[in-house]
Amino acid sequence: MPGVASQRVLTLTIAVAIGWSIFRSVCIALLGMWLARITQSALQQGSRTLRSVLWMMLLSPFFTPSLMTGFCYRDTAMSLLHVPVLKELLYGLIICMQLVPVAVVLLVFAPEPEVSDTALRVARFSNCSNSIYRRLLLHSKLQFDIIAGCTLFLLSFQEAELASLMQAASWTEWIFTRHATGLSLAMSLKLIVVPVLVQLPCLIAIAIWLKANNDAYFASQNQSSQVNGWHAAIVFFWVLLAFIVVTLVPAWQLTLGALRGSGGILNQPSLPRELGDSLLLALTTGFLAILLGQRVVRSQRLSCGLLWLLILPGCMGNLVLGLLFAGIFQTDLLRFAYDTPAPLIFAEVLWLLPRTLILFRCLQRSRSSSADYQLELFRHSKDPLQVRQANELHWQFIGRVWLAMTCIVCFWSYLELMLPSILVFPGMAPVSLVLYNAMHYGRISVLGMKLLITLVVPVILVLILITLRKVFQKFSMKV
Repeated sequence: MPGVASQRVLTLTIAVAIGWSIFRSVCIALLGMWLARITQSALQQGSRTLRSVLWMMLLSPFFTPSLMTGFCYRDTAMSLLHVPVLKELLYGLIICMQLVPVAVVLLVFAPEPEVSDTALRVARFSNCSNSIYRRLLLHSKLQFDIIAGCTLFLLSFQEAELASLMQAASWTEWIFTRHATGLSLAMSLKLIVVPVLVQLPCLIAIAIWLKANNDAYFASQNQSSQVNGWHAAIVFFWVLLAFIVVTLVPAWQLTLGALRGSGGILNQPSLPRELGDSLLLALTTGFLAILLGQRVVRSQRLSCGLLWLLILPGCMGNLVLGLLFAGIFQTDLLRFAYDTPAPLIFAEVLWLLPRTLILFRCLQRSRSSSADYQLELFRHSKDPLQVRQANELHWQFIGRVWLAMTCIVCFWSYLELMLPSILVFPGMAPVSLVLYNAMHYGRISVLGMKLLITLVVPVILVLILITLRKVFQKFSMKV
């Protein structure tokens, strides 16, 4: 039968794509964990200025948008279609460079483990049973290696935007391309079952970690061993190479493209509306994700089942989440809301929630409850000068961190591509989706200018907010 034969070929093809994705993700997790461990040690050495520069260069690949990276390397990937091994190596290298900072952050901001290295060494040479030793091992610093490794595997396995732009051998690219070109939603939902099952062990491990007691994140920072010369050289080379490949070269290509296409930007009358749609969506979903994340972190009565129900959808990746919400909102019960902003907003909030919770963990990790209490006492002082000084300190130590976290969450939503491409409702055209569609026609000159404007607009808005805050502060001091 033709239908059965075509479905068999379809299944075999997606099986190969899943196999390549698993192999690549395992390699990235193993290599990334080794690099993250030695980078963590290097970040605790040297002067404060050197560490700040290293942090900046380390984190920049993760925050470099996939649209900007895809704008730079799509043509290169297309030229390597006849040499698929080189194309896959390029894609895997870029993804590894983007994700290693995530593992480093998780390791640096991890609390002290319940079982120290000394206690683990004593247990190893004692007569304790293997089951007890394995239980102690899971409560040592190995647990953070497992969580960071699971995170690297999940993020690389779920990556869809750059895979689609570079036509990488990935299950996300395979399903998304065919879904966008007419594959039925029912078939797409069937095809994501196996990838979800592959992710399930890592999803459960991360959900358990996020459910951990919040008080553990006030522990003192882990002390790492002295990094040797070879490791220091490897860390410096890797961080510099990642900064050049993922951030500097795409930024240079984007600047050249923007200069060449600056004249054609006047022929883009829809750009303000597209930017407005993206900003409105980003602010709405970003604030909702932060409010929900704060509620989850502060709640002491939240059941484990409800927490997993909130976290697991976002941990499955934006492609799976988008297809699931498309299916849910096409049922008879919710079909009335399918052509509304509701599916896209709900999906983006759930996609942002796990990332927001990790940011909250890092925020808790860097704060002191006693210092916060003393600062709050000064803010309620009867001395106006003392209150102003306390408010300034509150902004320096707390307000700026909250602003940075809000900007990061909203920026993730602002440039999110996969969910709008699946769940966008009639009349809405986010700029990320428009740019993605245009990139399939090559590196068009005006595209660089349009992408540059898209990236600069949020920065300008943040600078305006900071300037208004300074003006308000000077005005209040005069009063």
